[in-house]
Amino acid sequence: MTADKWKVYDVFMDQVAAEGHNLAADEVRMSLFYSSYTPALSTDTTFDVVDSAELVTTHGYTLEGLSIPCTVATTAGVLTLDSTTNPVWTASGGTISARYAVIWNKATTTNNLIAYSLLDNAPADVSATDGNTLTVTHSSAGIFTITRS
Repeated sequence: MTADKWKVYDVFMDQVAAEGHNLAADEVRMSLFYSSYTPALSTDTTFDVVDSAELVTTHGYTLEGLSIPCTVATTAGVLTLDSTTNPVWTASGGTISARYAVIWNKATTTNNLIAYSLLDNAPADVSATDGNTLTVTHSSAGIFTITRS
């Protein structure tokens, strides 16, 4: 499985410029989405707008996904968002299948979207069968970087 790079929602870029996130302190979450989700970087703004395509609570997945503790570093005009853990869901009593992962900020009053990734760039669903894990492994260089031009 080869996942796509994370794609940052326009609203996140706007909010970073306006200091609308405190990613090192806020509750940042990763949720899994079905193939029915059609990401729209310029118009998807909040988790509440897209949550109808989120996996339901079953087989080891719980609505709103998992909290991912984040770190933010800025060096030489490059902001790097990273996480200290890779999210892991263990399938129980059935299969967990997802097409997308979405990172969002639960600490904001509107549950602001941050980024999404296609989990398999074929594209295809990624699955974990009963007793196995679905892990989203972050790049060693961080989840994503934003470079000031």
